[in-house]
Amino acid sequence: MIGPVITIDKLFSDGYKAVFLGTGVWNAKTLDIKGETLGNVHFAIDYLKKPAPYRLGNKVCIIGAGNVAMDAARTAKANGVQDVCIMYRKGFEDMSATKTEIKETVEDGVHFELFKAPLELFEDGVKFIETNRVVDENGKARTVPIEGSEGFYACDSIIIAVGQTPRNNIVANNKGFETNPKGLLVVDDIGHTSVDGVFASGDVVTGSRTVVEAVNFAKIAAESIDTYCRSNRSKRGK
Repeated sequence: MIGPVITIDKLFSDGYKAVFLGTGVWNAKTLDIKGETLGNVHFAIDYLKKPAPYRLGNKVCIIGAGNVAMDAARTAKANGVQDVCIMYRKGFEDMSATKTEIKETVEDGVHFELFKAPLELFEDGVKFIETNRVVDENGKARTVPIEGSEGFYACDSIIIAVGQTPRNNIVANNKGFETNPKGLLVVDDIGHTSVDGVFASGDVVTGSRTVVEAVNFAKIAAESIDTYCRSNRSKRGK
């Protein structure tokens, strides 16, 4: 494995002139609430890798509001789950998913439980509290819980889709990499990381985005790598 077993320095010592990191974001974010380790609770990043073996039952609740949440909901529908809902603590206008994804998710028969924030997960459903969108005197909107509005959404399975973070195999085992507070690699405008000769692009730099965005910046990084290798022939490799 590149990172803990084969280090970046080892790659350079073996003659590679540059290294490109496109490792994505494969660690699921948690809700940090009780019940996330129960057997009926899954993470979307795992479910979407290979959904066929999962036995989700007849009613599934997806927690999240991004494109991954929409993908998980539509995939569950396509794999025979009769009743699929997406629970989100805000409204449609605050969802990070694209309008097209939301529209197609609705067309697939998925329904939405909006302005509900999960409090605890159980083997038979989700305990939540209703929320409200308020605007303060400065015009800033906030989502606040409504006191005394706790409820329970019964379901067979729960899929958490609230984002992903990078695995730190490379960063933790190789010196010199600068990361931001989210653990994402910091690069300049041509994809060069803080380690000389190492470039990066994709979700490991931007967080969860689209394939198009990842490919677009990867092309810039590829051109940068070519320029770097041409100007550093005498430093590393042949």
